[in-house]
Amino acid sequence: MKKKLIIFGCSSFLCTKIIKNLSKEYNVLGFSQKKIKNSKNVKYIKTDYDIQNILFNLKKEIKKNEKPILIFFNAVAETKAFINLNQSEIKNFIKINLTLPMLLSNIVIKNFFYQKPNFIYFSSSRAFYGDVGISVYSATKIALVNFARCLSLEYGKYDLNFKVILLGLVKGGLVNKLSKKKINEILNRSKIPKFIKIKEIIKILKSTIDKKTSEKIIIKCDNGYR
Repeated sequence: MKKKLIIFGCSSFLCTKIIKNLSKEYNVLGFSQKKIKNSKNVKYIKTDYDIQNILFNLKKEIKKNEKPILIFFNAVAETKAFINLNQSEIKNFIKINLTLPMLLSNIVIKNFFYQKPNFIYFSSSRAFYGDVGISVYSATKIALVNFARCLSLEYGKYDLNFKVILLGLVKGGLVNKLSKKKINEILNRSKIPKFIKIKEIIKILKSTIDKKTSEKIIIKCDNGYR
């Protein structure tokens, strides 16, 4: 039986590319705020991220003998100085990047505990080390790392697995909002100053899904970002 991946944040540039590859080996159930057409081994559910509605769909789609693997691509970053953000924008960044992954993890642990779910969260090396202009993004993405650490201490002994993948700079998506100068500055903070290839992310993600990675909670895919 193919493993079932449950993916949140499916409408992003990066996620759509990755799902296309993952669907060759796994069954994918994707949740997205945008309507996306189903494809072979991939079923999408359009959602405004109403937690109870998502739970209803999870109970309908996850079979009793399945061990679900949850992957969180949720990410939105600010493009202006913190002082220029209004409170509505700040609340939205926190909701998408942190609150939703926390709430969704909570309902999955409560309702599928005995099926031993695995959780994979995507974070950012740039956020991990900090940078100018990403105060809220950085705060939420680092909170996600420590959230996974704590859950691993609480539930790892029950065979629930929690991992965080720290990404470097990937072409497309959020990078398109950065200036060339900023992109070069970020790349030059890596030991190997180049963009992360999507095939590299897929390789690490598959290893994490199949538990071939180390026991460390944080897994880097960032060309030695510092």
